[in-house]
Amino acid sequence: MKKIILISSSLAILLFSIMYTQNIGTTSKECFSLKVTPLKKEFKLGEQVILNLTFTNNKPYIDSLLNINEETLLSKTKIWNEQNKDYHYTSMTLSPEQINYLVFQVGESKTIEMRVNIKGMLGFIFFRYFPIGTFKVLVELMDRTNLPIITITETFDIIPLHNGEIEEFKEMNEIFSVYQKENLTLQNMKNAIDRSSNFLRKYPKSIYLYTLLSNFDDARIVYKYKYDESFAEDLKYYLINNVNEKGCEDFIGRLFRLIDNLSNKNSALEYLNNFKEEINDDTLKEKIDKSINGFINNYESIHYKYE
Repeated sequence: MKKIILISSSLAILLFSIMYTQNIGTTSKECFSLKVTPLKKEFKLGEQVILNLTFTNNKPYIDSLLNINEETLLSKTKIWNEQNKDYHYTSMTLSPEQINYLVFQVGESKTIEMRVNIKGMLGFIFFRYFPIGTFKVLVELMDRTNLPIITITETFDIIPLHNGEIEEFKEMNEIFSVYQKENLTLQNMKNAIDRSSNFLRKYPKSIYLYTLLSNFDDARIVYKYKYDESFAEDLKYYLINNVNEKGCEDFIGRLFRLIDNLSNKNSALEYLNNFKEEINDDTLKEKIDKSINGFINNYESIHYKYE
C-alpha cells in the first residue's frame, strides 16, 4: 500500500514556513503545494486521527504524485507536542491504495484522506493513539528533483473522554492487552478476537470500532481463527450501523476480501450484491455499488489469497 505523511503550527513550524516561503517565487511555480487539514479540530482519546491533504499542481504542465519522493515523506515527518517530544514516528495509511498515481492537470487541486496512528505509545505496537494535548505536524517534503513542496498545515487536539466513553476505552484497552508479551498466547488471542465481536454488538457506534475490528481482522488471518462468515456478519453489522463513518468503504473492502478468500471473486461480488438487496439505506447501497465497480476494475491489485 502506498503511504504518505503530514501537518504543523507554532514557532518551529513558523520558521519552517518562512524558510520555504522565501523560495515561493521559484518553487511554487515548479512544484506541488500541499495543505494539510485535520478532519476535525478535536479528536477524542484513542480515536483515530484523520487528515485531509490537498495537493495542488503549480507546474505549467500535467504531472502526478509519482514525482513525490515517498521515502522522504516518511522519514521527515514528525507529529508531536511539548509533552511528547520523543514520539516522532508516525504510521499513516493512504486511501485509496493507488493514490500516488493521481494525475493533476495544470493548476488542479485534489484532496486525499489519510489515517494517522502513532506506534508504541503504550509500549506495544498494535494499539496506537495520541495522548491528550495539542499536536503539531512538521513536514519537510521534496519532490524527486529535490524541489521543496510548499506546505500549509494546522494543529489538532486530543480531548478527554466523558461518561460511557471511558468504559468503552477501558474495555478496548483490556482487549488489546493480549498483545503484551506476557499475554500473547493462542488461547488469549482467540478470546480477544471473540471479545472484539462482542464489543461491536455492545457498542455498535463506538469511535473505537475501526481500530479494534481492523486490527483483529489481521489477527484472524494470522491465527487462523474465525476468519469466516461469522466475521462477515460482524462486518455487515458494522456497516449498517456506521454507514457515514470514514471507515465504511474500507470495511466493504474487507468484506469483499474475506468472501474472495473463502471462495472466489464471483462469490464475493454476489455476496455484496445480496447484502445490498437486504438493506434499506440508500447511502450504503451507493457505497457498495461504487466499491463493486472498483473491485471489478482493480481485482488483480487487491486480490490476495490467505493460505
